[in-house]
Amino acid sequence: MKTKIKIALFDQKNNVGGGERYTQKILSGFDKKSQDLEIDYFGFENQIKKNKFISKFSKINFINLKSLELREKGILKIYKSNKIISTLQDRFKDYTSYLPSYISGNLKKEMENRLNKYDVVLFLWPYFLEYPNIKARKIIILHDLNFKYYFSGQSTFDKKRVFFLNKSIEKWIKYSDIVVTSNFMKQEFKKFYPNFKNNLKVIRMGSFSSAITRKNSNYKFLNYPFILCPSSTVGHKNISSLIRAFKFIKKYNENIKLVFTGPGTDILNGVEHNNYLKFQDRNLSIYGLGYIDNNEIDFLIKKAAVVVNCSLYEPGNGSGLDAWKLGTPVAMSNIPAFKEHLNYLGVGAELFDPLNPKDISRKIIKILKMNKNGKKRRIQESKLKMKIIDWDLLIKDYIKFIKLK
Repeated sequence: MKTKIKIALFDQKNNVGGGERYTQKILSGFDKKSQDLEIDYFGFENQIKKNKFISKFSKINFINLKSLELREKGILKIYKSNKIISTLQDRFKDYTSYLPSYISGNLKKEMENRLNKYDVVLFLWPYFLEYPNIKARKIIILHDLNFKYYFSGQSTFDKKRVFFLNKSIEKWIKYSDIVVTSNFMKQEFKKFYPNFKNNLKVIRMGSFSSAITRKNSNYKFLNYPFILCPSSTVGHKNISSLIRAFKFIKKYNENIKLVFTGPGTDILNGVEHNNYLKFQDRNLSIYGLGYIDNNEIDFLIKKAAVVVNCSLYEPGNGSGLDAWKLGTPVAMSNIPAFKEHLNYLGVGAELFDPLNPKDISRKIIKILKMNKNGKKRRIQESKLKMKIIDWDLLIKDYIKFIKLK
């Protein structure tokens, strides 16, 4: 009788938004293809409960990371006690290694104690994670290398965090096999790590959206049409260029709205004012909704006139993949990873120079002006092309890579 391969899916972060949606697709896929696999998932207790993972995925065993509990929950619901505890755990970590992981917060020690029994450990988010000394084969998913660059405005990482990332990732890649999600990221990886000797595999990202979107939403108050930009406020997302472009788009259609979603965007409520957003509470033309749940973002993508991604650096266009699947036109930066979608998948989109607000506005207006039949034809073609990266196919690629000797 064939022995099952023991796999640990390790996710100490489970980022809200795209990270959370990605984890759900991975879990759902592995749950369906688990015939000769024995799968455990390590993550936050609160995140497991929030997503009701256990009831959704019956063939995966869910394990709480004890070292993260106090950081996540704090003590007795005392306000910000989790922040105080995490600061103390970090400050005294050199003196508390002998204590249980729950008290010390020593995630590295917990990994070394719990992951040695597995054949393979797949690390879904290896960033800001100390390398553990374990016997299991390690596979890490390197989503991007944006810590190698500075873009503009609010930096994604401060100097201390950039130093840690460079040092820790260097060690991870020395002893791990790597998954990247695009040929662009493969080129980036080879540029920064030319001496890499282990296995490197491109496994693409599929859409995170469900084909069926909810009909009721908290955001029905939005007057259509609206332009949607799922993003965040960090520098490489480049949302200031879209705000500058919006004043030109308003000249074409004075009733159109611009809607931002994602971490930090809840501050972006007001009107366009020359090259800026002017804060105000009424008669808005620009809405910032902040982070919203998965079903709500699918609703907004489905209802948007255009989905825009003006980022300067990404492994791929996540919001574009969702829009192509749900049938919404896409306008996006002419950066290599985004153009790769057009070449590899054959989907349709308008490309613009992300640093040129007039070019951004021209391409968005071009979509808004498209006749109904032309728009419908492009949407249907893109929907069909998305079947190339169906998650069932992608999970098969992951499993083949896991079984690689």
